Amino acid sequence: MIRILFGLIIFVAFSCNPKKVYREVVRTDKIDEDIILFNIGNISRAEIGELLIGIEKCEPLIVGIDILFLENKKSFDDSILTEALQKVSNDIIAYKFDSNEREERSIDRFRKFASEEGFINAEEKDGVLSHFTPVKEVGGKLHESFALKISKQWKPEVELNLTANKSIPILFQRRLQQYYYFVREDLHDKEVCSLLKNKIILVGFLGPGDEDKHFTPIRSREEEIEGKPDTYGLVIIANEIRTILEN
Repeated sequence: MIRILFGLIIFVAFSCNPKKVYREVVRTDKIDEDIILFNIGNISRAEIGELLIGIEKCEPLIVGIDILFLENKKSFDDSILTEALQKVSNDIIAYKFDSNEREERSIDRFRKFASEEGFINAEEKDGVLSHFTPVKEVGGKLHESFALKISKQWKPEVELNLTANKSIPILFQRRLQQYYYFVREDLHDKEVCSLLKNKIILVGFLGPGDEDKHFTPIRSREEEIEGKPDTYGLVIIANEIRTILEN
């Protein structure tokens, strides 16, 4: 009888606080040796183009660009970015769905040079971004997520059994500190460049500021107390990739 009561107490505790269990079971302190992040911060499109060309020279396996270029901007900057996208091989760019399931994609002058495109929407449950849908059917058309596109291109030999419109939990393993992450100027360092060879490079926003930062189950106790978002979208995508390939 005591064992049954103890089991019920544990079950209720876990059910009432799934985020705590989630964090304890999955998190690792090991650096991800395969996925490397680059922060665009507040740099211009011309500087993003220079960043992409610099990354390409380091011979990465895949470059995932988590940036939406929704409109034309300065002619000079856009021309540099266009030239860069032409030169980068095995690149995947992001798009998203709005609240009415309409697609928001980069303008054609940029997206036409991408090898692939994938959507970046993730899902909140109880105010916490914790799930994503690798394959969505919208208007009779199947769409694959940004993380899934990268996973398939990275590990084509892995058999993936994914059902359209099935939401799955993101198995958060790592925070930003468990990734190598750099900015454009770091590419002047030959050791950084050598680190990128044959790796998965994700380019997007990692600060400063809380833009594209979300509440997730992996947040620290201090962040819970302060009520601040804890994880950038680029880090969430990195965790989604591992979710697909390892689970």
